Amino acid sequence: MLRPAALLIALALLSGCSAISAVGSATQPLDAYEVVSTGELPRASGGPVSRDLIVEVPTANGALNTERILIRPTPLEVRYLPDARWTEALPLMVQTLFVRSLQQSGGVRFVGRRPIGLGGDFAILTEITEFEAAIAPDGQTVTTRVRFVATIVREADAQVVASRVFEVDGVAPSTQTIDVVATLDQSMARLMPGFVSWAMGVAGARVS
Repeated sequence: MLRPAALLIALALLSGCSAISAVGSATQPLDAYEVVSTGELPRASGGPVSRDLIVEVPTANGALNTERILIRPTPLEVRYLPDARWTEALPLMVQTLFVRSLQQSGGVRFVGRRPIGLGGDFAILTEITEFEAAIAPDGQTVTTRVRFVATIVREADAQVVASRVFEVDGVAPSTQTIDVVATLDQSMARLMPGFVSWAMGVAGARVS
């Protein structure tokens, strides 16, 4: 489920690049959206294991490390939706979704952004490499792509114990901003069950 922080729907993306060529001014209010969908998450069987799992803030390149929603009118061009933004910088929003999803599985004793004591058992480091929409050559279709690399590090000796790439493509049902953002939201919903199952398995938890 997509949860817009404002009730107004952003203006439709027009054919080609005309709509996204407009850049909102600093004083122009933008409708704010939040990616919240987690999909059907696996659940712990037999109770949580005694492990602490720390979720670090994901890293992202400069084009993605912002509150603005990235869209590409051409493969080499970076623009932002002129009438919409995320509720916070993309890495922080994605970190919140990671924490919430891992907590809901109930597989480990503690999941958080920071350890309770001196250190946790495992840390999840992620890099968001793609989280964007693109205008197809026909000018009428918007595709989306979400991709991140996750690495789990054992805190005791800073050893990498597992690493995996998660990625998914989507096609928005229309060029409306609300549909583009909803497709990105659903992309995360498609990735979260696999991400949670993988992370919990590495941490030694049984989930199904």
